[in-house]
Amino acid sequence: MPCDSIERTRIAFLANTTDVTLLAKGLAKKGFNVRQTATGLQISRYGQYGSYDKRTGRLDIPQSWDIDEFKRAYATEIVNQTAQENGWEVEWRTNDAGNLEATVEKRI
Repeated sequence: MPCDSIERTRIAFLANTTDVTLLAKGLAKKGFNVRQTATGLQISRYGQYGSYDKRTGRLDIPQSWDIDEFKRAYATEIVNQTAQENGWEVEWRTNDAGNLEATVEKRI
């Protein structure tokens, strides 16, 4: 893959494959109050409540919450963790269209 390529992926919160700790960390950075439980996550913000059940992969959130915000929060933490594990540097920025972009530098 060329070094200037853009790679896109779909984010799904699947049972037994979602890293609940990374999801919780990402949501907390987005301003959610998150509490890990034996079965998943309890999530709240602005007096509204939601949950994630790691056994089933079911995410129950109010309609007013943006599911894409959850996906961005999780994806950001996945990229950060992968970069850290490989000794890469990540720089985040918001592009002109308002989308979050990461530039990853590999150390050779």
